[in-house]
Amino acid sequence: MRRTAIWPTMAVALGAVSWLAAPLSAGALDVNATAAAEGANGLEVTPGSSCVASTHVTVDEASIVGDRTACSTITVKQGAVGSSSTFAAGDVIVFEDFSVSAGGVFTAGTDASLSPFAWVGTDSPSSETSYIARFMINLDPATIVGSDRFSVLEGFDSAGASWFKVLLRRNAAPAENRLLLEAREDNGTLVATSFGAEIMVPAGWHEVEVRFGAGVGTGTLLVALDAVPFGGLTGLANATGRIDLVRFGAVGGEPAGTTGSYYLDSYESFRTLSP
Repeated sequence: MRRTAIWPTMAVALGAVSWLAAPLSAGALDVNATAAAEGANGLEVTPGSSCVASTHVTVDEASIVGDRTACSTITVKQGAVGSSSTFAAGDVIVFEDFSVSAGGVFTAGTDASLSPFAWVGTDSPSSETSYIARFMINLDPATIVGSDRFSVLEGFDSAGASWFKVLLRRNAAPAENRLLLEAREDNGTLVATSFGAEIMVPAGWHEVEVRFGAGVGTGTLLVALDAVPFGGLTGLANATGRIDLVRFGAVGGEPAGTTGSYYLDSYESFRTLSP
């Protein structure tokens, strides 16, 4: 697996990429020769299916009663535990306004076996308003069911907000795997590609290029498959969007019904492709 490659003709490139492995979970990653598009090894991604709870749980209530379980994240906007409560999440638990009243008993912890996700991440981007990524993908070994919709690439800011997603889903008729885009605007609205703008991913290896740009009503999230532009999202009000962290693999969404694995390789990232 080639982790990053900076073109010698580029004027501005991101720094060296350091990959941060996600915790071991019900989802799995494996670096092996079978998953290679080029070079010796590639990344085999197996989304998990063991968690039957909600992927993300938000707690926003004055008094917290009972337990909470989430496949990925629990976010406590507000709340106080007055009796006994246990929180368990596959990836992370975030507390914003939280307390335990006198006599209350509270336990919280992450349990990697709950999470269906598995990813690697790079924190080499630094408050990028323009971010370009290329990678190779092969979905042949995976069986994606129609109800599943999950991301293989996401870009986050330093506060953890997701500004762009590249997602996979299975279309029923015609029966085909499709790639779609989702972007966040400044007011928190999520904008996604329409049904007609989704991209069919044929069998075999294919190169995906994604371009994110922040702007005042001019923001973009564009995609190309095998160097053929397919458009995407334009006119986005995402001027405050910044990319500080990128995750790659099975990052989020609903992959519970998907079986098998898929292959990823040859990830490259840039600020710009021209001087």
